[in-house]
Amino acid sequence: MTGVALAALDLPDRLNQREPPWRREARFAAIDWLATNPMPTRRDESWRYTPVDELADLLGRGVHPRTSFGLASGQVDLMAGDHGGVRLVFVNGAFAAGPSNLGVQDIVTARPLSDLDRNAPPSPVLEADRFDGFVALNGLAGDDGAAVTVHADATAGAPIHIVHVAAPDLDTCAITHPSSTVRIQPGATATVIESYVGFSGAALTNASTVIDVGDTATLTYHRVQTEARDAAHVGHVRIRASRDATVTCTSFNIGGRISRVAFDISLLGDRAELDLSGLYVPAGDERQDQMVTIEHVGSHTRSTQRLKGVVDDHARGCFTGNVIVRPGTVDTVADQTNHSLLLTATAESDTRPWLEILADDVRCTHGATVGRLDDEALFYLRTRGIPEPEARSLLIEGFTSEILDSVAVESLRDLLSARIHAKQRRPEEPR
Repeated sequence: MTGVALAALDLPDRLNQREPPWRREARFAAIDWLATNPMPTRRDESWRYTPVDELADLLGRGVHPRTSFGLASGQVDLMAGDHGGVRLVFVNGAFAAGPSNLGVQDIVTARPLSDLDRNAPPSPVLEADRFDGFVALNGLAGDDGAAVTVHADATAGAPIHIVHVAAPDLDTCAITHPSSTVRIQPGATATVIESYVGFSGAALTNASTVIDVGDTATLTYHRVQTEARDAAHVGHVRIRASRDATVTCTSFNIGGRISRVAFDISLLGDRAELDLSGLYVPAGDERQDQMVTIEHVGSHTRSTQRLKGVVDDHARGCFTGNVIVRPGTVDTVADQTNHSLLLTATAESDTRPWLEILADDVRCTHGATVGRLDDEALFYLRTRGIPEPEARSLLIEGFTSEILDSVAVESLRDLLSARIHAKQRRPEEPR
């Protein structure tokens, strides 16, 4: 698979282009990693639920799409919403200035990587020991990306929105490698929304995001994937939280035929806290894989995982939650839950807790359920004159509301609710 992936990248052209030294160094570091490490397979424990053979096929026949695709602000609003703050838009991995809004620079510095000074590499960067094959491909093949800094002790009142748009050409599979780096400096407070959207057509998005949250800083991060039905998506999010940092994350995995989202989060400083919630809604023959790793390195740290899946038709939804408590830590609390709702007899759900507790002073809990719509509740609603499709929607809404209601940005919450509701309509209903 590594050879197939590299063959699709046109390496001589990429490595001979003129670019800053830090970019070339990153590309060669990725090459070195790929030279000694294989691409993932389903034999790898953390990839066992992901159809990597199909991803390899897409890599083998994909092309780098054109980046001159024109996009108006109104189109971005329809696909990803207008949330009123700083916005950076990338189309097929290239910065699109027209629909972007770089905002107030004394609170937030937001710009594409292509605008960084030649001798000023982006910060933060991903540690090499956190690489996998797709992350290495992102470092090797990526063209542009977002670089966001929220300055110390500042409060960004409106959300910072990063939008990645996949715009495939006809009759080809468009492969893009978008990236984002976000630094929340000590004492700062910010909400960051990262959206992955796309037009119809075959596409493979291989995304990487790295976020550092400084001492006493507060971050709310929403990751939203609503790409087209025939798209594939592989995403990796690395978050490092320092002393007394507070991180709230939500992940919405809604689009794409194949989708895998991996969160790799380290609570490095004492008293760091994390609340991670998510919702995945595969339908048709889609497969959606959620991989969460939370590492407790500091003492007196707290983490909560709360993910829900709604699986329809012949789809498959998967969740793996890994909690690691490092030696020498004290007073660690980690709670994990995963609940899945199967809407048909042919839908599939996999859930797997994965605990590595290497210290004594801990309290770790986990729980999982997989079930179907409550027949009695459905019957009760129908006896009250509510048609079956509407009754089903009400029960699904009740199941998903806990996650949706945690999104404080009203414009984003409304957009997500509409996307999820549209996806859960039965085939006989108009879409």
